[in-house]
Amino acid sequence: MLEAATTLGFLAARTERVRLGTMVTYRPPAVLVKAITTLDVLSGGRAWLGVGSGYSEQESRAMDVPLPPVAERFERLDETLRLVARYGDACNLFDVPDGGKMLRHKLNVLAEHCADEGRDFAGIDKTVSTRLDDGDSKDDFVRRCRELAELGADHVVAITAGPWDEKKVATLAAAAGELR
Repeated sequence: MLEAATTLGFLAARTERVRLGTMVTYRPPAVLVKAITTLDVLSGGRAWLGVGSGYSEQESRAMDVPLPPVAERFERLDETLRLVARYGDACNLFDVPDGGKMLRHKLNVLAEHCADEGRDFAGIDKTVSTRLDDGDSKDDFVRRCRELAELGADHVVAITAGPWDEKKVATLAAAAGELR
């Protein structure tokens, strides 16, 4: 298996439209966030972040890389998410606040690919993420979700900077009632 960050850097240097990321990468939190934010800057905003708690004991043993117990890995996952919440905005790892220009571009690329492959573009679920910021009202979030739907998104993943609290959950719940 190729090392993820090196491979993504290689792809970033040789492509212009490929979205760059892994589904799950286990790294020390600060190293992972630094690597992905660097990739995002150097690739012109094409990086995305997949995180997890690691799983391949066999690979870790083969490379003599420590793989802590599951509980410790989940603590590190929590640390990673906190670092991403703090520093991810600097590189727009979650969403691109450009009025939908990037999303429209990505959907156009997907539509072209579907046409080339003879696949029905309308039959593909399109998922995007958007942040529920401190101070966002239910109406703010509903408006943003509707704008994303108008751009072609079928599903929205709600994220937040920092931990979820009762107020954010209540805002999200109220918005969900209007978005069904």
